[in-house]
Amino acid sequence: MGELLYCGKKYYEPDWRAQQALVSAGIYSFRYYPKDRLVVVTDATVKELGAKKVYDPMPAAMKDHLIMTEDAAQCTDLFQKVDRGEKRVAANLRRRSDHALMHVTITTTDWDEEGKPESAIGIIELPEDEETVSAELVRALSDDYHSIYYIDFDKNEVVPYRLSKDIEKEYGTFFRSKPEYGAAMGGYISQTVQQEDREGMLHACSVTNLREHFAENRVYVHDFRAVRNGKVTYCRMKAVNLSADGELHKAIFGFSDISLEKTRELERYAYVDPVTGGDNYVYFKQKLERKTKKGFIVSMDIHSFKVVNSVCGTTKGDEILREIWKCILNNIGENDLAAHINADHYIIFYEDTDRAKVSERLEMLTIQLGKRSVELNVPQQLPYFGVSAWEPDNKIEQIYNEANIARHEVKERKDVNHAFFCQADATRILQEKQMEDAFEVSIRNHRFEVWYQPKYNPESEQLVGAEALVRWRTTDGTLVSPGVFVPLFERNGMIRYLDEYVFRTVCMQQKQWLDQGGTVIPISVNLSRASLYFQNVVERYRKIASDEGINPSYVPIEITETAALDDQSIRELASRFYEAGFPLHIDDFGAGYSSFSTLNIMHFDTLKIDKSLIDYIGNYGGDRLLEHTIALAKDLGMHVTAEGVENETQVAFLKNLNCDSIQGYYYSKPLPLEEFAEKMAG
Repeated sequence: MGELLYCGKKYYEPDWRAQQALVSAGIYSFRYYPKDRLVVVTDATVKELGAKKVYDPMPAAMKDHLIMTEDAAQCTDLFQKVDRGEKRVAANLRRRSDHALMHVTITTTDWDEEGKPESAIGIIELPEDEETVSAELVRALSDDYHSIYYIDFDKNEVVPYRLSKDIEKEYGTFFRSKPEYGAAMGGYISQTVQQEDREGMLHACSVTNLREHFAENRVYVHDFRAVRNGKVTYCRMKAVNLSADGELHKAIFGFSDISLEKTRELERYAYVDPVTGGDNYVYFKQKLERKTKKGFIVSMDIHSFKVVNSVCGTTKGDEILREIWKCILNNIGENDLAAHINADHYIIFYEDTDRAKVSERLEMLTIQLGKRSVELNVPQQLPYFGVSAWEPDNKIEQIYNEANIARHEVKERKDVNHAFFCQADATRILQEKQMEDAFEVSIRNHRFEVWYQPKYNPESEQLVGAEALVRWRTTDGTLVSPGVFVPLFERNGMIRYLDEYVFRTVCMQQKQWLDQGGTVIPISVNLSRASLYFQNVVERYRKIASDEGINPSYVPIEITETAALDDQSIRELASRFYEAGFPLHIDDFGAGYSSFSTLNIMHFDTLKIDKSLIDYIGNYGGDRLLEHTIALAKDLGMHVTAEGVENETQVAFLKNLNCDSIQGYYYSKPLPLEEFAEKMAG
């Protein structure tokens, strides 16, 4: 007999000969000291079972090292029974290293004066008897599996340990007769398994699949659906291999009804968002339908979140979405709701009727997201919101759509990040949607009309040119102002198709007048910024002019000064237009920020002075500005056209400065084709 010194205390240690005697009988021993939460294992046990000498604290240390995770709870319960004063306890546990079954018995040997256990002897036995092993597995499966079978693959025999009432009712004595494995599984699959799952079940139960799986794993689980009494139930098959070294000779099969578990799982999938782990939109709507108080629905989005995914990757993007969700949860109260819709879209319900308070909460959420972005060292997460009032009798989808409309209104704004829905926004958006839907048909049916605003020489009073303008005639004959549809088509990109339509129409008309032998004057066509970004736009327009048989000099191209000034690529395109033979007009000069350097860096033939400068005629500063602008343009060899001229005083002033042409209501408003043709002929 010996002693072990551990943490300043002495513990009992059997001599080596006693340990060897026990091992020769298949018994491995240890000592348990409940007060110290300590197990001391004999040297022989350490050597033979791969155990540690000391497990401290117990039972956590032993279950984390020696015992399989699945048996951890049973291991804990075993030692707790000793702690509670039970004299002798036993359990079957599996060893972590090789899954071998260990029969563990602990007997208390010493108590203190209060009757509490001080030490106990533990014995570990490794049963080699297969019946003991299989019986233990049946015991382990019995709580959860309704039907349990012992499969002897060498004998090709199925032996039932337990049969559920449904199986007994459906198959009678079939399984009691110890059928062959193939017949038993084949009959069960064809008769009970739902048709859509039969192929998968046949593969799962095939001996080939089991051998492949058991070569690396001892347990195999497969879920499937069964049909009983016309109802579908969710089932689970668990197969445990009893053979050693990855062979397949004998196994235990358990079958269980997991319909309740599956229903909960499906409900979880139905209501839980997979990214954030919080509520999804479906669950949000269900909760909101039960609300009896008014509030506001908020549609939330993040500016340029695609940048996060492209720069940081989708994994990091999902992490950020979860952090945004945490900020939202910190922002809502116990009576509020929130959900992740998809991508970077969220929805919030504030049970509050005070618009000012809702605005304050959205500002606070914005601040919190900004701080979190800094903490995560990721691109700044800038949210924007649309808000719409909700009442219990409202349709959720309608109010959420209104919130989306309001959110759309602030998407491009820098001064505010949220807006409350108003009906005027909805009406306008509906009109815009109708215009978008009618665009293609209107192009095809020539409902877009080209009108012409004449340009006159103020000295000779002669018609010297015109600008092509577009009008949209609806099916009822009314005209839609360009101020209504042009901004919309500029936003959605349709403007480039409209630009090309107008250009082609003007080319065709010019060709018709040429063929008729009439007088032809240059008619300029506007190109929007979107058209200038269109690939091969110069080649496209040159081909249209060529196909229609028109010299580019008859169809000058007008480019706004802001477009020419802002982008180097547009300047290069303008030069290519000039090289292709198109005269270039710089339009709207003076409408906003203007730079005289623009006149010198591009091949412009004509400078068109915006109406905003013309309106300053009569003002000393405005007069001087026009004098210098026109003089500079003349020095650079450019023609000058004044736009928006409306009275005789303006004409006289411009005439005195040798302005080449005037365009405006003083001479003529924009005219439809027939009236403009009459002016040309007259």
